[in-house]
Amino acid sequence: METIDVLESYSNEFRKLINSRVSEQGETKDLFGLTTPEDWGYICTSMDIVGQTNEAIRNFLQFGLEGPTKYENKGEQYLRLYGVLNATYLQQEAIKQIRKRFGLEADEIVNTIPIRDIRNKIGAHSPSQGYRSEKKIAYVAVRALLSNFSFSYGFKKTRDIETFTREEVDLKERVEEHCRTIINVLDRIYEALIKRFWQKNDSQYDEHMTELEDLRIKRDGGEVLRSGGGKFRMPADGQWTVEMPLRDR
Repeated sequence: METIDVLESYSNEFRKLINSRVSEQGETKDLFGLTTPEDWGYICTSMDIVGQTNEAIRNFLQFGLEGPTKYENKGEQYLRLYGVLNATYLQQEAIKQIRKRFGLEADEIVNTIPIRDIRNKIGAHSPSQGYRSEKKIAYVAVRALLSNFSFSYGFKKTRDIETFTREEVDLKERVEEHCRTIINVLDRIYEALIKRFWQKNDSQYDEHMTELEDLRIKRDGGEVLRSGGGKFRMPADGQWTVEMPLRDR
């Protein structure tokens, strides 16, 4: 599976996990162990943001900065560049909110994803990214070097306006790196909440842990297929296993 497909699978199954808990009797705050009733609104909004940004990221991975349009338009390329950079940032912030509202410890790896720094330089604080340091650096995307899945950005020390250094970014790789990191963070959230909400041998616990195992097979490059009421698993480094409903065994 493509990385974005795995991320979408994690996102969808995580929403199912949350919805299965909502279907149980009780106040939302108590069911989820939330600190305040408002936390539930943050969680719902964050799940929606993860889904929406998945769509934006998928579009970039499919069409690049040039997009599906038949016109060569630099304006659209800039919009797509700024858009995909901020889509990854929004997704990272949504994941951080989900952890926070469920009372999970912050996962600092989210703040170290390389594309986050690129977004700050190019899509948010370009003229002032280094203003708090002695470096005092300003950044700008290089107009002539925008291409389908990469771009260059230039930066200069504002105290030495004649100095201009350029770096090239493989934007597709940076976006996929973001997706892989978010997948692993979601994986940890998913497991932590299953263990919080249900006891071992509870049907919901077993169901969601099995789904998590399937997700991990996909994440690691294997396959999980369903056909005729059965399930076929093949880890990336293993052999096919078949699971059939009890009535068919």
